[in-house]
Amino acid sequence: MYHEHKDKMLKFIFILILINPILDLLTGIYLKTFNLDPRFTPGIIIRNLFLLYMVYYIFKKRINVYYYVMLIITFFITIIVQFYSGITVYALKEIQYYLKFIYNISILLIGLDVFKTVNKTEINKLIRYFTISSFFYAVVIVSSFLLGIGYKTYSYSSASKGFFLCW
Repeated sequence: MYHEHKDKMLKFIFILILINPILDLLTGIYLKTFNLDPRFTPGIIIRNLFLLYMVYYIFKKRINVYYYVMLIITFFITIIVQFYSGITVYALKEIQYYLKFIYNISILLIGLDVFKTVNKTEINKLIRYFTISSFFYAVVIVSSFLLGIGYKTYSYSSASKGFFLCW
């Protein structure tokens, strides 16, 4: 039973590795083309659905739940300190920031749990998926630079970051 579940989570991690650059590209194109609200892009929606599943998995398997409790506590402390310091609190921005942070922590915690028992073939597959993902990023950045489209890295330079936005 555990082996079957580990295999499902390993496939889930492989899918996350491959889908991240595609989501980043689609988000950049979406924002550049439609000039819509960047708070609710398809990439954010899809990543939050993945995040819900990961949080469910972490609490179900009781994988370092302590980290999530600490993150929730620090979130509320941050909001309280900002409020009492006179800093304007933008709740939606704060929540989005924490969700992005929790997304990365969740991938790390699940990845560490799954990769405790992987074999050399699975490690090689992981390296291959990271290579494919990195190659995709590089192709988009180089091609957008050559075509003169995409987002500029710096306002004073012709350097391009492709259609990938910095969060």
